[in-house]
Amino acid sequence: MRTKPQTVFQIGSVGKQFTAVAVMMLANEHKLGLDDPLSKYLPEVPPSWGKVTLRLMLNHQSGIPQFTTPERQLLEPRP
Repeated sequence: MRTKPQTVFQIGSVGKQFTAVAVMMLANEHKLGLDDPLSKYLPEVPPSWGKVTLRLMLNHQSGIPQFTTPERQLLEPRP
């Protein structure tokens, strides 16, 4: 298969490290707070996530369950 600009790749968990670094850089610049609730930045999150903070997300301690099943992965590449 030849790779083109439209080629979709499954990246899995690789993006987590980059996201964490970006969040920490913004926190260092005081553009966000690690103890801010997710809803401050993502107002569409469910009310049950009201106490989930960025810090909890970065530490994998949010308590948010996995959304996918083995049959339906959200990270499946789709053309």
